[in-house]
Amino acid sequence: MHKSKSGFTVIELLVALVIIAVLATILIGAYRGAQDRAKDTQTLNAVNQWTKVLQQYKVRNGTFPTVSSCLGKDYYYNIDESSATTGTGQCRQDNATTGILTNATFYSQISKYLTGNPTPAMTTSANSTTSWYRGAYYYIDGANSRIDFALTKSAGTCPATTSGLTLNTGANTTDGDLICTYILGQTAGY
Repeated sequence: MHKSKSGFTVIELLVALVIIAVLATILIGAYRGAQDRAKDTQTLNAVNQWTKVLQQYKVRNGTFPTVSSCLGKDYYYNIDESSATTGTGQCRQDNATTGILTNATFYSQISKYLTGNPTPAMTTSANSTTSWYRGAYYYIDGANSRIDFALTKSAGTCPATTSGLTLNTGANTTDGDLICTYILGQTAGY
């Protein structure tokens, strides 16, 4: 009489483990991609709302706001988002001593046009620990006012248009994420 073996061989177990590992890798990649797309969508929706607020401000006042500022809330003060500090939040750092902060004067100027506080995802696009961009911000660049915002590397490129604005510049930072710039119009009035 011949006894039958029950159970799996070592080879069968290894093959099963390899298949599970491959499937897990695919699922984790898909999950991260979905998270990135959700962050980018949140940022684009917030930028759309801010564009409307800023354009309404210009229609009513003949000029865009006179100071640069982060757009939204919950900005951390430095590049390391896990070590938030008290004080004013920062959305752009140009070097060790300059950048763009959440500006109370800006919020005072636009307060009657703003409902809520549309907040972009806090994607941080970095070139170094002293040169980085986070979320979205309003910026006065010489004679022009513009909106800049960060997208994840999953976006691939900055959208050609957003909120009725045409892309001015789009660039990948050294960490692979994107910084996108859209001109609102001349800062000066009519």
